[in-house]
Amino acid sequence: MADPVVWDLSVSTNATLSLTANTSLYIIGATDGIYGTLRIKMATSGSTLTFSGGTHVVANGGGGALTLTPTADAVDIASFVFDDESIFNWNAGYNYT
Repeated sequence: MADPVVWDLSVSTNATLSLTANTSLYIIGATDGIYGTLRIKMATSGSTLTFSGGTHVVANGGGGALTLTPTADAVDIASFVFDDESIFNWNAGYNYT
């Protein structure tokens, strides 16, 4: 697994992440009502992204995980809203290639 990636929302609410290995994403700086977008590029086929820190809910039955497009060079885009219950609510679009 790659080193954890830290995304500080107090710096930017939009980010791009290139996955070269299975990666854990740790999000800090969230405040009630903040929202943002994460562009995920699959640099290495089959890499995974897991969330650390906080509770994460993914729309459409995803539970707490995004199911990424597994092919190299695929691009997925995920957006979130952080609510006053300390939950990241995610929605994703897949395979923008």
